[in-house]
Amino acid sequence: LSHTMAALKKAVRSQVRQLLAAVPPTTIREESTQVLQWVRQSPWHQSAKHIGVYVSFEGEVDTTPLIEEMLTRRAVEPDLHVYVPIITNPARSEMVFAEVSSLEDFHGFRPNKWGILEPADWETRLQVVRDGVCLDVLLVPGLAFDAKGGRLGRGKGFYDRFLAQLHPRPVLAGLSLSCQLLEEVPMAADDVGMDYVVVPDAIHCC
Repeated sequence: LSHTMAALKKAVRSQVRQLLAAVPPTTIREESTQVLQWVRQSPWHQSAKHIGVYVSFEGEVDTTPLIEEMLTRRAVEPDLHVYVPIITNPARSEMVFAEVSSLEDFHGFRPNKWGILEPADWETRLQVVRDGVCLDVLLVPGLAFDAKGGRLGRGKGFYDRFLAQLHPRPVLAGLSLSCQLLEEVPMAADDVGMDYVVVPDAIHCC
């Protein structure tokens, strides 16, 4: 990564963090509800059987209602599979996506050291990549997005590393609050773009 690109990304991250800090929790809840409604209505979500979804953290579209809804559906649709990320090696920016089987299972998750909910027994769970599972759709968090599919993460590279392992590549949908959608986010040549960016008032097809 060039010094110029790294500096540009750092500046944009700082700018978006300031914007996010000013967003009231009620706005995040309202906008999250709107984003999830777009996701529910999308053909790529409705037809998917293997869905990866992040467990939301501060300053992100809240995915909890969607996860709970999918797990409720799973009780009557056993061919629907839901996978969530688990950080396995923070120093090397490595994570896996492991299956969550039920609402009870999900509600038993505990916060990791960053406060993100994870299961303790991830090694024994069905995993994307390791166990030959191919995702149909992956819902991706980010600090900022643009309508052309650009994504700016938090700078640790977890998703960049994980996405590079996915063959075939699933539909990638970035979920964004209004203040996280920028005119353009800085993208290096090897950064992975999104197929869709979902904001409260639209789905951008990229």
